[in-house]
Amino acid sequence: MTPLQNSLYFREWGRVRAVCKQQGLPIPDRHALHVKALGQDKSHLDFSNEDFDRVLAEFRAVSQPDNLAAQLRQQDMPRRRLIYTIMRMAPEAYWRAIAQDKFGTADESRLDLAQLKQLRITLAARSRSKAGRQAAA
Repeated sequence: MTPLQNSLYFREWGRVRAVCKQQGLPIPDRHALHVKALGQDKSHLDFSNEDFDRVLAEFRAVSQPDNLAAQLRQQDMPRRRLIYTIMRMAPEAYWRAIAQDKFGTADESRLDLAQLKQLRITLAARSRSKAGRQAAA
């Protein structure tokens, strides 16, 4: 977990506590919310990005129950994170051409998570290969 993620985690947890206190509701056990989101208790310091997304969505379901957009945006984070990474790895025309060749579409919105992961892996492999060729030259 990055320092920014850690900060966001505790900020969202603070919102859960504040909303419950304001509404006169008992403050839920933080680790019980981990279990609800992940199916098991786990230290927030050991979260993967996917775990982090699930727990934040659970926190927001408590602190912002009427804000469906915030909850859906959090659930879409794995996809958004992959697209962001892909866009930083290579020029748009390059990764779109690879996507077209591999998946029959250059439109990232039509690619599922598995395809986006495969595209990221392909870009990383090609980047390593290019770096190796440049080092050898």
